[in-house]
Amino acid sequence: MPSFYTRFTKVGFRNFRCFGELTEVPLKPLTILIGPNNSGKSTILSALSMMKQTLDSPVPDPVVLAGPYVDLGTFQDLKNKGTARATDPVEVSFQVETKGGYPFVSLQSEDRDKGDKIQIADARFGFNFDPRRRRMVLRSSRLALNGHVEAEAVSSRGRLVLEGVPEAIRKKAVIHPVHCFPTFHVRKGLPKNLQNQAAKMSQRTYELMYGWGLIFSGVTPISPVRSALPRLTFLGRSVGQAAGSGGEETLLRLASDIRIGPDRRTLEWLVNSWVTSKLLMLQRIHLDRLDRAKTVVSLRGDERGGPKGINLASMGKGFSQVLPILTGVLGGNFDDCVLIEQPELHLHPRLQAELGDLFVDQLMHGWIHQFIIETHSEHLLLRIRRRVAEREIPAEMVGVLVVEREGSKTNVTPLSMKPDGYFDNWPKGFFEEGVKEAYALASAKGAGE
Repeated sequence: MPSFYTRFTKVGFRNFRCFGELTEVPLKPLTILIGPNNSGKSTILSALSMMKQTLDSPVPDPVVLAGPYVDLGTFQDLKNKGTARATDPVEVSFQVETKGGYPFVSLQSEDRDKGDKIQIADARFGFNFDPRRRRMVLRSSRLALNGHVEAEAVSSRGRLVLEGVPEAIRKKAVIHPVHCFPTFHVRKGLPKNLQNQAAKMSQRTYELMYGWGLIFSGVTPISPVRSALPRLTFLGRSVGQAAGSGGEETLLRLASDIRIGPDRRTLEWLVNSWVTSKLLMLQRIHLDRLDRAKTVVSLRGDERGGPKGINLASMGKGFSQVLPILTGVLGGNFDDCVLIEQPELHLHPRLQAELGDLFVDQLMHGWIHQFIIETHSEHLLLRIRRRVAEREIPAEMVGVLVVEREGSKTNVTPLSMKPDGYFDNWPKGFFEEGVKEAYALASAKGAGE
């Protein structure tokens, strides 16, 4: 276990897409989401992506539904269809575990000695759409640290008011939320004995907002359908794509000269090392500078015993789908939480399994502290189970969640993985298609003989 880290341990929903009733989803350092199509797996990831793009936005709206990382449509698209009342807010909540004083150590001197201790931070937000003002509005906000509520505001008679504070501060406080955080100032007339208390409360709210901003800055969503690699791109220009979207964004990241990890390797070197060790047909991949100024680049590959300098844009869709994953994972920042949907897309089963090793290796020996992965790949999951059995990663660091629909309700069931990689409560019918098809094939062969 690293000496310092930040990890999500729980995400919760109420009236959020397929989750009507309050649902809390436990998260581990390596969380695998499995289940049928349209069961709600992507919803779990979308809440984290939504909050990231909200806190990245220069506009202080309480939530940004459509942005660079996820498009959740309108508020009516987002809100659960079974919500009892139109005025009921949509709620999301997050819990993180931090160690090493990052990011919730107060600027106040009396809290600085808490930096080496594990802290549990909770945030819960409720929001709704106000048809009169034609915009999203914050209905509730609750921030807690180690079980103690640090800041809380709720809607009362159409406006936000502070909770858990002296009545004099409550009456004089004017809340002007920044995103989902109940930042406030106090009008004149507050007794002097309460002015210092109100100032500390206001400062603490800003500190917590800053801390949560740092946490979500490390959330790295990788798009479920990555853009195809272009044949070339121009360095120094903005392509208007989010990280993990593929296409030109992948080439620009590979062309960066930033040094990564303790060995200070370039991202191009790291990706080349992984690809050539897993794709035995390739001896090397490299960036080709096409002009004298070296501002026009393309990504090339040399085959073992074959042609050299093949443009990877001509080598099939598998490359365009896996390269954004490799650049996002191998080029990730310290303390990142990487969200990946369908990492197996267009990949051979052997490479799907190799991705399982990539995730395990980064958790145990790299600098990324959390992966949340939605997948239909049995090969990827089997490789991770195998590494648990081989003691490459502890079973308690791996969480497998089965997401299923039961009528209009979505259920999330954590599977209990044992140290041998097996489960006590493996659901009936999951990943049994291979066995069924093999049985049917054997039966058909027997009937024909």
